Amino acid sequence: MSEDFFELRGLYYRVNEFKADRPTIVFMHGLSGHASAWKPWEETWGNDYNILTFDLRGHGKSLRYAKYSDYTIPLFADDLLLLCKLLSIEKFILVTHSFGCLIALEFAKHHPEMLSGMVLL
Repeated sequence: MSEDFFELRGLYYRVNEFKADRPTIVFMHGLSGHASAWKPWEETWGNDYNILTFDLRGHGKSLRYAKYSDYTIPLFADDLLLLCKLLSIEKFILVTHSFGCLIALEFAKHHPEMLSGMVLL
C-alpha cells in the first residue's frame, strides 16, 4: 500500500497498485477512527481487489478544519466523490461502519451509479 495526500481536501489516503481487471473496494472508517483500522482487510483482499482507504476530514492524518460547519455529512460525501475522481475510480464497493454509514447513504443518494455494492456495518 502506498500513502498519499489529497491537497485540495486535505485527505490522507492509501492505495495498492490499481489494476483494470480487478474490482475496487473503498474502506471508510467511522467517527474518531482512521484508515489503519482497515489494514487487516487491505492485506487480506489486496491481491484480488484495488483498495482505497482514507482518513475522513478531521481524523487520523487528514486536515482538521477549524469550523464546525466544515463537518457536515454532505461535505464528507463530497470528499469521497472528489477523492474517487482524483484516482479515476468510476465504480466501487463501499465498506464502512458507524458514522461512515451516514456518509455512505448520502453518497449513495447522489451517486448510485458509482456503487457496485455497499457493506454498512
